Amino acid sequence: MTPLDDLNTIQSGISSRVAFLDKYLSRLLTKTQIYLFLGVLFTALALFLLGTIVPMPDSAIQVLNQQYANTTQTITAAPLYIKWATIVANNLHIALLEMVPVLGLIIIAVSSFDTGQLIHAVALGGSLYPGANPLVVGVELFVFPHAVVEFSAYALAISSSMLFVWALIRRRGAKEAAKTFLVAIGGTFILLAVAGFLETLLYVSALFAAVMWFPVVYVVIKLRRKAIQFETEGLNSTPQEL
Repeated sequence: MTPLDDLNTIQSGISSRVAFLDKYLSRLLTKTQIYLFLGVLFTALALFLLGTIVPMPDSAIQVLNQQYANTTQTITAAPLYIKWATIVANNLHIALLEMVPVLGLIIIAVSSFDTGQLIHAVALGGSLYPGANPLVVGVELFVFPHAVVEFSAYALAISSSMLFVWALIRRRGAKEAAKTFLVAIGGTFILLAVAGFLETLLYVSALFAAVMWFPVVYVVIKLRRKAIQFETEGLNSTPQEL
């Protein structure tokens, strides 16, 4: 076999893998899926920020601060891989509940708001730094990409489950919607694993964790281009059989 044959074999293998990936991505990058995903994502982010400014009793602030301190102490003392596993396991628990059709909408609303309330309590309780503003602290979280990736994972799971339920109600396209939902579940797990990795980087270097925005933005741009490509080719209007 000549070097040219080796090169052609490698190129063929890469092309087949890209085609395989595109077949799955085309299910998640339809206009309906994207708009619903963005709607869920921005609603969850709004509820999170709302939670940071809604007042709460001093007793609740003290309890949440103590819980935060205990959790932080446990995670900080653990090795990096344990940190990652703990973060992912906690987020995965939430995501699994949010994948339940209809119920997931309630859960993401409550969990987003409650997370904001935790930030409110931690900021006012002095666990971060004296005089911290809860809303500012909430916004500061998005200096690092893990928060957006984590919220995106939840939005992907919920938007796909909503489309699946809608297909069942219409009694049309339920089989394809179910396949898309399964693909979205896999995508949710991947996003949560990535979010856990990005959050774990905070324990190594906050600057390094913030710089990870560059690969995240790059992936988002590539996905946007893929969505345009699929729409042009008609792949995301009639999902291919898995």
